[in-house]
Amino acid sequence: MDLFGSFTLLLAFLCSLYAIGGGIAGIWTRHPLLIKSARNAGFAICALVWLSISSLAYLFVTDNFAIAYVADHSNRTLPLFFKIAAIWSGQEGSLLFWSFILSLYVFSVLFTYRGKHPELMPYVNVVLAGVQAFFLGSLDVYDRINVGGGTFPDVTITLRAVDAQTGAIVWSATRSGGGVGIVGRLFGFGGDTMSEATQKTVRAALATLFR
Repeated sequence: MDLFGSFTLLLAFLCSLYAIGGGIAGIWTRHPLLIKSARNAGFAICALVWLSISSLAYLFVTDNFAIAYVADHSNRTLPLFFKIAAIWSGQEGSLLFWSFILSLYVFSVLFTYRGKHPELMPYVNVVLAGVQAFFLGSLDVYDRINVGGGTFPDVTITLRAVDAQTGAIVWSATRSGGGVGIVGRLFGFGGDTMSEATQKTVRAALATLFR
């Protein structure tokens, strides 16, 4: 899904460049097919941005922490509402979100005035495509977490003891484990397996119960 999101952003950026170039060429030559194709490119940008932000939302909802942006701004314990809100909690996501809002505006303008103001709308399309190209060219939201040549588990566990009669939480502990050590960062190997990282994390959490 991250590759799909990256691909849609790349296509949206290329479409915005075409909308600018084709729009300018259409204005210069007054060729109606060029003007129409530039407008259609504007519609395509909107659809691609919608697909991209939907892809990012899916990565947040499914807790895909292989994506650096998701790992930096979400965790498994977040309620669904806050996972959706986390989409625009960082700079890259905010740019994508503003591109999404802009695409709604662009689509409404291009669709509403598609048969009106033929002398003015080609200029409007070029300006809007230029603004979209600025935002889309600044986006890099689908970077994966890669360390060396390997992958390393990163485990977070929350344990709770609950009073069976009152439902009150009488003890809670959250611990994280795994990740990458110095050897792993340098050479891409030497980290714990998922099973080892999980066992160590559970033992660390249980140890707080007997302190």
